[in-house]
Amino acid sequence: MKDERYAIAGGGLKLMFIGTLISMFSFVPLIGGLLTLGGGITTLIGLIKTTSADPGYKKAVTMLILQIVATVALAITTAMAVGGAIGGSGGLAAGGLFLMLISSILMFVFAFMQTYHVCNTTSSLLRAVGEESIAANGDLVWKLNGLCYIISAIATVLAVFLTGLADLLSTLVTIISLVASILYVIFLYRSQQSMLS
Repeated sequence: MKDERYAIAGGGLKLMFIGTLISMFSFVPLIGGLLTLGGGITTLIGLIKTTSADPGYKKAVTMLILQIVATVALAITTAMAVGGAIGGSGGLAAGGLFLMLISSILMFVFAFMQTYHVCNTTSSLLRAVGEESIAANGDLVWKLNGLCYIISAIATVLAVFLTGLADLLSTLVTIISLVASILYVIFLYRSQQSMLS
């Protein structure tokens, strides 16, 4: 039997579904940036809404905050590396490149952990009411995302040394990521639908 937590989680997951779906159209010329921003804000509101349903969603919010910090650090360290290269300071460029690499890897780790906590928490709630098939889809989504983040981290490191191999891995990540994104949207839709029924 579903209690109030399911209605709360379902409402948040519905917003996350809508936000994620909107964000998938970021490629649309002229309005792609607005769609990304609007989708991101809607997803964030949905994620915050779920936090009162289960502590696992609070962990996802924490990972999102850490991901944002890592993204800002990546922007700063990229500027350092580029500024050092333009200014002829090899030490600043190398230091910025190293910090850029670390920030990028942390960004991947926090993004994965956010996805993991959303999928794992949602799957646990669904299993408690006998929705094993939807829960299994959540498990598949976080595992595919984990694979993408691992390959992306390897490609980031290899980009410094072996550009061709890094490009090949990036193409592989793009394909797996597309599949994982579609499965994530389906998972969010089916989860919120189950929890709100």
